[in-house]
Amino acid sequence: MSRTTCPALRPAKTTRAIAAFAPLTAVAALAVLATTGCGDDSDGDAPDYGIRVHDVGHRTAVLDGPRDGEHLTVEIWYPTLDAPEPALLTTFVADADDRARLQSSLDNPAGSCVNDTTGASRDAGVRDGSYPLLVFSHCLGCMRFSSFRIAEHLAARGFVVVAPDHGGNTWFDVGTDAYTGLTAGALQRRVEDVRYLIDVMTGALPPDGDTDGSLDDDLLTAVDSSRIGVLGHSFGSVTSGHTAVADDRVGAVAGIAAPWGLPTALNPADINVPTLLYVAREDNSISEVGNRLIRTLFEALPEPTVKIELADTGHFGFNDVAGLDTSFSAGCGEGVRQTSGQPFVYLDPDRVIALTAASLAAFFEGSLLQDERALVWLADTFPLDDAVTLERRPAP
Repeated sequence: MSRTTCPALRPAKTTRAIAAFAPLTAVAALAVLATTGCGDDSDGDAPDYGIRVHDVGHRTAVLDGPRDGEHLTVEIWYPTLDAPEPALLTTFVADADDRARLQSSLDNPAGSCVNDTTGASRDAGVRDGSYPLLVFSHCLGCMRFSSFRIAEHLAARGFVVVAPDHGGNTWFDVGTDAYTGLTAGALQRRVEDVRYLIDVMTGALPPDGDTDGSLDDDLLTAVDSSRIGVLGHSFGSVTSGHTAVADDRVGAVAGIAAPWGLPTALNPADINVPTLLYVAREDNSISEVGNRLIRTLFEALPEPTVKIELADTGHFGFNDVAGLDTSFSAGCGEGVRQTSGQPFVYLDPDRVIALTAASLAAFFEGSLLQDERALVWLADTFPLDDAVTLERRPAP
């Protein structure tokens, strides 16, 4: 695979990002972030973390995984200079039967919210540079590419993003003997998957099983092993929180639409890195009980921590496959409010994903890259919409 080159912007290495949430100054807000080309910027504007800086490539790799006799399929998104080559979601699926099942659901979705076309270029060359690593963990009964637009946006902002198919927990496993559900054992396996990928992507373990060379040196050497974040949606949020406790290489963690204490207890005091939590206020999956637990978690986590609440948003509003079938309906189209029982229309998943992707980019750039401009933007410019409420500790 070719490796394209371009001068890269890379801040000096620092220690963990707790200090990045120190009081911010107006001067920091005037700093400039490159938004086009190879980093040139002449307009003097403050950065906008909803803007994509790079084009994005992606690759699929099948690895031996952390457990004997099990393979781990992963997707990797990264900055590239190659032109975008949009492709259908079915191109992510190698197994013919699984691909046919996905195509059938795409042809006859339960809702109108599915985004079935990616914006990245498969097997593109890696843009020269050194990029922080983010590991994304998908929701229960989802897929490694369920939130591909969030992954693409983070890669377009200068991250390498890797996401596994958690065996026994994917959409393709539902209804089969392989499906493990929401159990303590499944959570342990998920954390093992994430930690294994951190090992592989940082060179601590070889990419055994990668026979097609998707994880060639051009990609692995682009990973800045000193800057690692984890994030996830639903059961993936729980996975990310527990990974942050288990692995001290993690420098920041974000959780979308789930508390971290189920099915296995977690002591918030054990999280010693910056955190970002999302609440979908009309989450009919975890219900208002689950949302209260997220809010309680926010209050219990050590500082610094941020909580973003999205009004009129359902559990799967963060997913590109919202409305794929009835299991993904909560978040697409018409619904019933969990708080009042009244009918309403969910906030468009396109808007939810855009808000989430931009705020995640600012959070991880601020936390992992020590970039005060990102934290200024998150504190002062975001929320971008009346539907959004942001709270942070320590309070400004």
